[in-house]
Amino acid sequence: MSTGSFTERMRARFEHGGSVGFGLDRLGLVTLKYPLVAAVILLVVTAIAIWQVPRANVDGDLLRVYKNSGTEYNTYANLSKTFGTFENDIYLLVTSPSLTEPETLEKVREMALELSLNDYAAGTLSPFALRRPDGDGGTVPAVPEGMADAAQVAASLTDLQQNDPMMRNLINPDLS
Repeated sequence: MSTGSFTERMRARFEHGGSVGFGLDRLGLVTLKYPLVAAVILLVVTAIAIWQVPRANVDGDLLRVYKNSGTEYNTYANLSKTFGTFENDIYLLVTSPSLTEPETLEKVREMALELSLNDYAAGTLSPFALRRPDGDGGTVPAVPEGMADAAQVAASLTDLQQNDPMMRNLINPDLS
């Protein structure tokens, strides 16, 4: 056995022309000395790798990757157990060239109400369910009922589209 600390032995090895690669550089010399054996080994390793490719697969479920990974995942799991996730949600998109007409808006409001009263709906989200603060410490509907003309409807929907982050994605800028 050699004497001295590990760092002294390493320093001595490098100072006297020792291998920096800890002997791995000899692999290059083996391939030069026995090229046929090295080629066969390379072909065998390549064939094994290609044979394993069909078994490799990608799972798109990132939650399985993070499962039981710490407090953040546990918090997410608790929230999803309590409130559910949005994975099985159904989105109903309503478009209309005359959405700013009061009659059309009221028909859409009635449809949203009917959907929210459906026994199979766990919950609904629509512009008609949102509220905004009034000046007196209370709240009013974000899209009020009983608007008389298209200009009022357009002003209400434009305000909602510009000031609510969720509705910004749901209401088109052209109010269709």
